[in-house]
Amino acid sequence: EFALTLAAEGDVPTVLVDLNLREPSAAESFRVPRDPGFSDLILSELPLAQCLRSTETPRLSVLPSGRPTPSPSRVLSDPRVEQAVAELRRRFGFVVIDMSPIVPFSEGAQLSRLVDGVVLVVRSGRTKRDLVQRALEILDDAGARVLGTVLNRRRFYVPRFIYERL
Repeated sequence: EFALTLAAEGDVPTVLVDLNLREPSAAESFRVPRDPGFSDLILSELPLAQCLRSTETPRLSVLPSGRPTPSPSRVLSDPRVEQAVAELRRRFGFVVIDMSPIVPFSEGAQLSRLVDGVVLVVRSGRTKRDLVQRALEILDDAGARVLGTVLNRRRFYVPRFIYERL
């Protein structure tokens, strides 16, 4: 939703890059084909233009994850990833990258050097405090610039007596 907000509220072309190769979600969320996508861009050396997808939101494009790969770590450690991110940065005002969880996967920390900042997403009621602290330590060790944390799926329950007054 962050990329959607940037594109909708701003006047800057934005791309959402789905680098969560283990559990990709961008293609489904935006109802675009999953492949070709990022893994195809890296492994098959397809041109970026062939992998990008337009969305219904003006100024928002999606680079889906691409074909499933048995080794996401291998794909994300490929030197062409840095080139792909650099090309995306030249073409778009905002590049939002969705990654696998920092703990237990190391790619997010490795790739954090390619971005201006990291926003840690924490699932309310599910992510334990010590896991968040460990993720922040890993990002700090990698030299990542943590911009903040987003708490998602937080539910606010409205007591029955308030419903009755509405």
